[in-house]
Formats: sequence, C-alpha cells, structure tokens
Amino acid sequence: KYKKRALAIIPKVTGAISFFCSLYLVFHILRSKKRRNDPFKRIILGLSVGDMITSFFGFFLSTWAMPKGTFLAWGVAGTTATCSMQGFMFQLGILATPLYNVVIGFYYLLKIVFGWKESRLRNFEWLFHGLP
Repeated sequence: KYKKRALAIIPKVTGAISFFCSLYLVFHILRSKKRRNDPFKRIILGLSVGDMITSFFGFFLSTWAMPKGTFLAWGVAGTTATCSMQGFMFQLGILATPLYNVVIGFYYLLKIVFGWKESRLRNFEWLFHGLP
C-alpha cells in the first residue's frame, strides 16, 4: 500500500523540481538580449524546454493521467485520452533532451576542435534546432 503511494508521489516531487529549475533557465535566458543572441544559450533553451515537457508530462503527472481503474497504480484520475496525450508529450520531451545533448557536443566540436567563430555558428544554428 505505501509502496504504491511512494512510487506515485516521488516522481511528482522530482518532476516538479526539475520543471521549475528548467523554467528558471528559460526565463533567465529570455530576459537578457545578450543571452537570447548567444547560439549556445539558445541550445540550452531548447534543452530546457524539452526537459520541462518531460518533467511535467512524464514525471509530475505520472499516475494522474492514467485511466481510472488501472491495476496497481495509486492516484489515477484520467482517461484513455489523457493517458495517450501524456504518452505522446512524454515521448516528445524524452527524445528532444538527448538530441539536444548531441547538439551541445556537436557545438563544442565545431567551436573547440575546428575553431568556428560565433558568427559562423549562427549561420548553421537552424540545423542545431532542426535535429531535435
């Protein structure tokens, strides 16, 4: 009985913490024109948005979106439609996050190994956001 509650509540707490930390990063980047114009900060912005989607839909909502009567789940209150929507959004976020991590690695490869300047990176930045 307590294990089911713990397995339902813990992801909600950790998901909320992750969501609000990513939300802070989004606002921090968007508030400053200098940060908004930095290609690396915009990559971090995309990563943070992906993490917000994952944290909210995958972890914070967790069991709430499951259809009522789901076996061995605590706190279920949703329908099949809410469960499907949660699954779609979670997959969207969970795919964007590792892809943005690849983009960060590629950004550093171009900047450090190949010596690309910010102006050249800006010309190809649309690819960084098109990949995820």
